[in-house]
Amino acid sequence: MVQRAPDPPQPDGRRKGGDALAVFRRTPAGQVDPVVDGDELHPGDAIRFRVTLARDGYAGVFGVDAAAVVTAYAPLGPTLERLARGTATVLDGSIILDGTLGAEHVVLVVCDAARPVAAIIAAASAVPAPADRVTSDCRETWVRVVKVKP
Repeated sequence: MVQRAPDPPQPDGRRKGGDALAVFRRTPAGQVDPVVDGDELHPGDAIRFRVTLARDGYAGVFGVDAAAVVTAYAPLGPTLERLARGTATVLDGSIILDGTLGAEHVVLVVCDAARPVAAIIAAASAVPAPADRVTSDCRETWVRVVKVKP
């Protein structure tokens, strides 16, 4: 399967004509920075997410770490969160990055229907090696980061 390479993210995290995922990092020292594709993060950094959808949908943010472990970052509830198009939404909570070093994908998944978070994790975890996609039938936007020792 040939997959079109994504357009580079704009300053607000949006990929041209699509959904936007903006990631923000707070270091243990309290410094807050926007995160862009390729940035280095550290274990102990906290990350939060702001999303803007191109069209209505059910959204969640997932992490796929260097060990191919898939983790739900948001929403905090059991199902993807219903969001309206065009409105920037800061998702509840923050995630403290663990000690798994290496490349990590932070993935915004947007489906047309409500879906259990656990079902997305189970399906993504069944893939034997890290893939560029978490789902096969939902829209996805991602930011790639690298976790390194401080």
